[in-house]
Amino acid sequence: MIHKDLAKLKMYIGATDTENRQKFEILLAEIASKYTSEEDKLIIKQFVQDGINECANDIKEVKEKIELKEQLKADYLSLHYYSQFQQSIQYFPYL
Repeated sequence: MIHKDLAKLKMYIGATDTENRQKFEILLAEIASKYTSEEDKLIIKQFVQDGINECANDIKEVKEKIELKEQLKADYLSLHYYSQFQQSIQYFPYL
């Protein structure tokens, strides 16, 4: 039963609109009050840890994409300046 409730809770994780955020808070409070055994607490703790790990992985992916975009931008600028340099050499064949 706890796994079903946690699955419902997962639907609202990351919600930014007020209505879904409130549903998340209400469901979280219900879960916390309903499941109080040590075993349940461990399951909830693992659920939260899994969520944190998932967020960390998402952040890592975004960071890698940003780094790739920055590298592509730097490569483009390098090629652009190289191209400009090559064009300027054409105007001065004696160089």
